[in-house]
Amino acid sequence: MYVKDGKGYIFDDTKNTNEIKLGQNAAFIFAICEYLKHEKNEEYLKAAQLVAEGTVNMINDNGETVHVLSYPTLEVKERYRIVYYDGEAALGLLRLYQHDGNKKWLNAVKSLFEKFISRDYWRYNDHWLGYCANEMVNIIPDRRYFELGIINVSTNLTYIYKRETTFPTFMEMLTASYKLVQKAKEKGYGDLVESLIDEDFLIMTLHKRADYQRTGYFYPEIAMYFKNPSRILGAFFIKHHGYRVRIDDIEHYVSGYIQYQKLFKS
Repeated sequence: MYVKDGKGYIFDDTKNTNEIKLGQNAAFIFAICEYLKHEKNEEYLKAAQLVAEGTVNMINDNGETVHVLSYPTLEVKERYRIVYYDGEAALGLLRLYQHDGNKKWLNAVKSLFEKFISRDYWRYNDHWLGYCANEMVNIIPDRRYFELGIINVSTNLTYIYKRETTFPTFMEMLTASYKLVQKAKEKGYGDLVESLIDEDFLIMTLHKRADYQRTGYFYPEIAMYFKNPSRILGAFFIKHHGYRVRIDDIEHYVSGYIQYQKLFKS
């Protein structure tokens, strides 16, 4: 972690890239907050808060973000790299707010949500936005937040159902969206649910994707055809990327299955 003027940043100097990425800051905050759920540690909490300060420094009052800074100068390297960074940053700050109650993090997320709504971010069908909306309504049950989160999945539901290759972030978005739909009904927004999504089809899609994602798992019968079976056995892969095995892909598979089990295990 790099600290300057009371703000922390996670930097990447792999192959001399020397970058500070908004999404990487968020991932650091996630990790700390998950740890703090189980173990109290003031040092880790302060580290997360420092990185949150750096993250907020990359978001202005209108929700405009800077995605990549140069390390260690903090000069803007890329204002925009990938749309997922915005939702990831919002979720990281929300998780920290839920832990320490600092309104600074919440206010930054509110400004991001205003941008998400005004610019129709549902068009990107972003799983981070699905997570975000599901968390945000626990704090502020604004009808607009429910609407944003539901449209984020409903406009892509048929495509998800019919997709022929695995795409593990779909499961994460589906499970978060299912929770959001239930909360919307609990808060009296049943009319919103009825007008925006076919709930039965959402559940049907969830079950189908949970079953279909197993085609991206290295069972022994599949792994044995590769050069080093023992290295990949039990891992998940992305077939349409040449049987790629990558740590973040595995994380998405596992995360989606965990959420699915929590919802439907009974």
